[in-house]
Parts: sequence; structure tokens; C-alpha cells
Amino acid sequence: TFNSPETVAGVKWLQETYGSEKYKPMLPPGIESWTDPSNNEAYLAGTTGMTQNAFSVYAKAKKDKNPVFPNTVIMHKPKTNDGKLLEAGGSGWFTIFKGSKNIDAAKKLIMHMIDPATFTPIAQVAGGLLLPAYKNQWTDEILSIDPNFPIVKEIVFNPNAYTGTAYPADPNAAIDGVLPAAIPSQMMANVLNGSMTPEEAVKDAHDKIVQIFEEGGLPQS
Repeated sequence: TFNSPETVAGVKWLQETYGSEKYKPMLPPGIESWTDPSNNEAYLAGTTGMTQNAFSVYAKAKKDKNPVFPNTVIMHKPKTNDGKLLEAGGSGWFTIFKGSKNIDAAKKLIMHMIDPATFTPIAQVAGGLLLPAYKNQWTDEILSIDPNFPIVKEIVFNPNAYTGTAYPADPNAAIDGVLPAAIPSQMMANVLNGSMTPEEAVKDAHDKIVQIFEEGGLPQS
């Protein structure tokens, strides 16, 4: 349930953080109009000291020899009240489609790409974008590439099966439709521009999420 006292409390906390005079001195100028890449740009410019992001920003800093790179530390997310770490690594995979003409060759290519002799040199230059999917491939050689990689291994093999925004449910198309519809960001915009109270904004967002589910054939009542 999105419309809950906990969500309202979280929105009020964000409202105070981004909308009050108390915290205004800590916020970078123009933060209200940031777009998706803005947090990357701000971190790489040294404007912000912390960011929650994919490894694209880390790899970019490595590639450009940005002075922030050697001073960047990867950290776990804060634990939940019941002691869980809700974090995971992103995943990619090789696919051989049914009916492919060269299945044997495709299998050989896949095995070649994940062979440590091939994959380790890739990981050495990828800045965290490409890392092993199998525990037995996290060798000492891989872990020694970067001082942050041991913590990344812990994140990738999190014992809590974290499924992202769908958690604790399995990933599904309805949940995947929430963020592209900008529902959470519009909710916060409604609060920060004063057009809605936190309670009203949370209910409005909840109703829009319900609509996405019901349009996808998943009744919510």
C-alpha cells in the first residue's frame, strides 16, 4: 500500500529537507530543476559529496582520471528497521533465440566471453560496469583490481533477494510503469510547489499507481 502513514512521513521528511530554510545552505544551486544526469554531473564536478547511482558515474570518473575517482568509496545502503539490506547488482545476460541458425557458435562465444582469461581484462578497465555473475569467478585477481570491489561483491550477492522497486514482490510490468510515468517525482513537485499537502500528494500518487495496475489487468480492490 503506497498511501500509508510511513509514506506520508517520508514525504514530510523530504519536504523539510528540500523545502525548508533550515537545510537550504546544504543544497546545490538549481537542484529543484535537475534532470536524470544532473546528479552524475554534480558528483563528477565535486559539487556533491555523495550520490546513489549506477556504476556509470564511477566508470566515467575512472576513464577521465577525474580527481574524485581515487577518493570515491562504495558503501552499503542503510539497513531497514528489520535489519535487511535492500540492494542488488544490475544484471545482463547473453541470449540465444529459439530458431537461431548458429546456436553452437553462439554457445562458444558466450563461454569465451565469460572465460576468466577473456573477462578479467575487461573487468580491469570497465570501472565496475562489467563484473562476474558467478561467485567462483570473483577471484583474488578480480577483487584486487579495485579497492571497492570487495564491497561490490557483497552487494551483488546480497542474501536478501532484493527485486528493486517491486520488492518484496517479483518484478512486474505494472511496477515498471510507475517510474516512467514520473509519479514519485510529480508527487514531490506537488508538495514542494505548495499545490498539495503531503497527505494529498501521497493519495494522488497512490491513485495513479492503482490506475496503472488496473489498466494492466491487476484489480486493486
